[in-house]
Amino acid sequence: MNKKENDFTEILEKVAKKSSNAVEFYYTEKQSSNITTANTKINEIKESNASGLSVRIIKKGFLGSSYSNDLTLKGIQKSIKIAEKIALLKKEKSIKEFPTKKQSKKIITFDSEIKKLDLFDFTSQANELAEQYFKKKNVLGLESSYKKNWNKGILINSNGIKHESENVFATISSFFATHDKSNGNGYDFIIATKKKELRPEKVFESAFEQAMKLKNPSKIQQGNYDLIFHPFNASEIIGFILNGFDGDKVMNNKSFLGKSLGEKVFGENLTVKEMPFEEYFISSSSCDDEGTVCQEKKLIDQGKVNEFYFDLRTASKFNKESKGNGFKPGIFSEPSCEISNCIVEKGNFDLKELIKETKQGLLVIGLMGFHTCNIETGDFTLSISDALEIKNGKLGIAKKEASFGGNFKEFLKEVQVSKETRFFGNEIIPYLKVKDVKLI
Repeated sequence: MNKKENDFTEILEKVAKKSSNAVEFYYTEKQSSNITTANTKINEIKESNASGLSVRIIKKGFLGSSYSNDLTLKGIQKSIKIAEKIALLKKEKSIKEFPTKKQSKKIITFDSEIKKLDLFDFTSQANELAEQYFKKKNVLGLESSYKKNWNKGILINSNGIKHESENVFATISSFFATHDKSNGNGYDFIIATKKKELRPEKVFESAFEQAMKLKNPSKIQQGNYDLIFHPFNASEIIGFILNGFDGDKVMNNKSFLGKSLGEKVFGENLTVKEMPFEEYFISSSSCDDEGTVCQEKKLIDQGKVNEFYFDLRTASKFNKESKGNGFKPGIFSEPSCEISNCIVEKGNFDLKELIKETKQGLLVIGLMGFHTCNIETGDFTLSISDALEIKNGKLGIAKKEASFGGNFKEFLKEVQVSKETRFFGNEIIPYLKVKDVKLI
């Protein structure tokens, strides 16, 4: 922490200590760099910086909040007065008190080398590798993106909590367009918290191979298929399911899982954990953005809906316990119910086994329509945009365009989980297989 930050945090601590009301300060600072390339030539460079202070206060039992970019003592005091006025106007009785200081562990979320990464130099070196792929036969175009993100948060409250969090990560993504009788597209990416994990050649190779396999696709015929979902798509399926564990949605009858606590809803092969203390994960933290100490959880335990997650506001309102799930989605937004890191336990099946036992199926690579899924009912309709045919246990030709629907409670009653997994920054996700799905 530099001198300017030290002076600022000392002011916040003094103001919090002297406050006659319970007060919470959360300072956020973000920096991001993004370089995009088209056909190995730099296309655009973007830099962004943002910072701000959010204030929450409990006055006469009511919660109020405000936000400011003015980080002077005068600005902080003004923000407190605004939060007090809002508390008395809204008369929201939710959070009774802010957390008190507790012992927490320090977690390494990135290495020092990735923090020092010069993105422009790295992009130039990666472009030299990209040239080899761009010159390959059948390649129409190659678009890549190189990003570096730095985030810092400082939480201080009147109960003595002072918690600092910092994460740095870089992302490489690549999109290939290929052509033969008709076009094919391939995409892959890496999210890295260690510099040694930034391997552009791995991304280029994977995206190129995928694009070549997906050339000349034919339309999927209607019928029943076994579907194996690539971790890209499995991540979206799991993400939607876990949104149904949001305590706010559950307690307000806006989750399809609200009445399923303790019930075996999904297949026994599916276990999903929240693991907030994993090193080199983007979302790892010893406590959440409200100062509540994080806890590990088995949200889905061998198919059983095991527990929901709550922030302070929802926990206080419905007499539940927050176990460290109050996270701020943006600089000028209040904490809401979120999870930190999601890990789907790997299964007992090799991907090769899952393919080998499939008579008629698809390895689904492109899946669209998650924005239309209904979290209140669990109903969904999804469209397959890209897939590889599986016939008599072997991967075959490229396929496209089919839809399927249903309810996620029924859809995942029998699900197989692969041993192979992918790391997505704050997730570890395997392949998922669902049998006998009707496609139209």
